[in-house]
Amino acid sequence: MSETDTGERFRALVNPSAPKEDKVPEDYKANLGTKLRTVLQGLSFGSSDEIEAFMRSIGSQNFEEALGAIRTDLKNFSETNPVQSAALEAGGAVLPGIAAAPFTGGSSMAATIPRLMAAGAVAGGAYSFNTGEGGFKSRASRVPGGATTGAILNPAVSKATEGGAVILKGLIRSARNLVGRRGSNLVNNEIQRLIEKTGKTKDEVLQDIYDGKIIAENRTLRAAIKALRAKDGEASGIITETIAKRPAETREVATDALDGALGGNKQMQYAKQQATNQAVREAENKAYAPFKTGEVNSEVFGELIMALEAVPAVQKSLLKRFQTRVNDPGYTPLFKKGKKGELKFLRRPTPEEAEMVRKALDSKTTKEFKPNGDPFVGEGYQEVAGNLREAIDINIPALASVRGQAAAARNNKDAFQAGRTAFTGKADEKIFEVEELIAKQDADELNAYRSGFLSGIQAKLLTPQRSTVISKLADEESAEREILKMILPEEDLPSVLKKLEVAQESNLAKKQIIDNTNTAEAMIESQSGGSQLGIGSLIQAKTGDPRVFGDIARALQKAFGRELSPSENARLAKLVTSTDPDYVKSAITDKGGLAYLQRFLSGGVDMAASGAPGAAINLGAGEVADRTGNNVERNLLGYFGR
Repeated sequence: MSETDTGERFRALVNPSAPKEDKVPEDYKANLGTKLRTVLQGLSFGSSDEIEAFMRSIGSQNFEEALGAIRTDLKNFSETNPVQSAALEAGGAVLPGIAAAPFTGGSSMAATIPRLMAAGAVAGGAYSFNTGEGGFKSRASRVPGGATTGAILNPAVSKATEGGAVILKGLIRSARNLVGRRGSNLVNNEIQRLIEKTGKTKDEVLQDIYDGKIIAENRTLRAAIKALRAKDGEASGIITETIAKRPAETREVATDALDGALGGNKQMQYAKQQATNQAVREAENKAYAPFKTGEVNSEVFGELIMALEAVPAVQKSLLKRFQTRVNDPGYTPLFKKGKKGELKFLRRPTPEEAEMVRKALDSKTTKEFKPNGDPFVGEGYQEVAGNLREAIDINIPALASVRGQAAAARNNKDAFQAGRTAFTGKADEKIFEVEELIAKQDADELNAYRSGFLSGIQAKLLTPQRSTVISKLADEESAEREILKMILPEEDLPSVLKKLEVAQESNLAKKQIIDNTNTAEAMIESQSGGSQLGIGSLIQAKTGDPRVFGDIARALQKAFGRELSPSENARLAKLVTSTDPDYVKSAITDKGGLAYLQRFLSGGVDMAASGAPGAAINLGAGEVADRTGNNVERNLLGYFGR
């Protein structure tokens, strides 16, 4: 049901004989001027509409037309927003009393019964007269009902305001009863206080527990948990045991998540075995085995001879390499040096030997491009090596495929070693290395890097550096974290990062709660155990801010409750160290003592606020005047008007 419908039903119930007003335009919307005008109605005892109309009539507007427009605007606002309209007008009526209170010692808000009745009659009569329409006779007919209502309401409402102290005492008694006697609720109140200190909602806290966290490890609560641990009884043991073992447990969970996301321990062990130099050599030997026999054709042989003559620097290394095979049964050296140093071939090379010559040329070329080499010479070597490679690939295509397999084995070995050393060296170089690897889009090579990265983590977890490793991976600004985000499969990334953060929080919590000595923050927390009620809370209460009622309730708990008993401290310790969200939920969403006290406080403050005399007089007098005015005008004033 809309607010407009509610207003119409309210008016119909109060004054069923009143004629139905014209409907409000559908596009009507009250502006700031309308709301201010409504406040001024209360402040001026209902005469601000005529004052405004008079001011307009000084100009070019007709008084009656201006007054009609103003009253129509006020009526439309009341129709569409009856609650807000009444509240603003009532607020205007309250202002004079509040403003005068500091200068009258409070006499503007409290007086004897006769004085209150007289003041109420004047206020009620004035408001009823000013809010009437028509001539003097019609307006005056509203005065008796309004004055009578004001005379009755003002003493009652004023005494209700004075009764605020009685209400507060009742609240204090309720606080003592609700908080001081019911231990279960007292524990729940304290866990709810701690939850509010985190700045998180209850749902967010419960989600943290689902994610593997515990309340005690929250950064903002570590001082409070340290203070709880310092208390005598079972609570100290619960906190100590849980916080001490959590780092190892959460680290294992995070490591398992990393293991699964980075390919698994079995895959890592396989990659580790394949990354050795021996494994690479064995893979190459197996791949090149079919090419150890046979001969290359004339085109390849001719290109090979020109290459060796163009780069004589590789001849010496090749002679040594071929010399190592002289013990092979039936092996004949490929070439030898003549008396004048010329190259003499003893036979045609096999495909494997042609590939060896190409490798030697590539190696020499790479050396020339290094800092101590000569890039100009390197460019010439690169062209010679390229011509030989092209001749081999065209005439022995199967050899080109084997070369790719051998290169992949070496690349995988290098990638594994790069991943294993990701925690050492310059951070920017390591990140650039991974970016290049990802750009190659080689799944096998990336998996080898992941396995090496996992191997490096596992190796460090076996050393005193284990906590440092987790810290780096959990630190959003570290290079290790950035690399991990780059190499993790996208679907595993959120879960793994969350588990790393849990492990990091567990480790930091242990340091602060158990390892470190008592801090000033923890000592202050041990003295509080609840909120303090200051001037800020009182100001919030006057504005109706519902959040302040929790502060008031806990302040009353602090003043009139009692300290948690050892058994209650133990239950609190179990709650803050629990990994069971359902168990914690029953406490942090408790509808018992604290929730009831907050509602009771809210109702008490609302009662005191709604007892403002001026507001009650305006609302009551206006309504009674509406209902009695016609009869008075007809029976009483009509007599004097004969």
